[in-house]
Amino acid sequence: MFLLKRRLKENDLLHHSGEADDRHVMGQIQVAADQLKGIIEQMKLAAHSLDETSSSSKESTVGLTAHLKKQ
Repeated sequence: MFLLKRRLKENDLLHHSGEADDRHVMGQIQVAADQLKGIIEQMKLAAHSLDETSSSSKESTVGLTAHLKKQ
């Protein structure tokens, strides 16, 4: 009887430990997902900034070309 109770306690501890591990893993997954969302937002901002720089460069090139044609 003692061995049966001891085994039940050991199984119970393993079960609770597994639940804690699952929660820890889920927490890590949530953190990784949040980090990826942040990276995506940064990439969107960088793409927008690059687009603005590209538009500005195009305008400068057109202006320089027009100026050179006048000469």
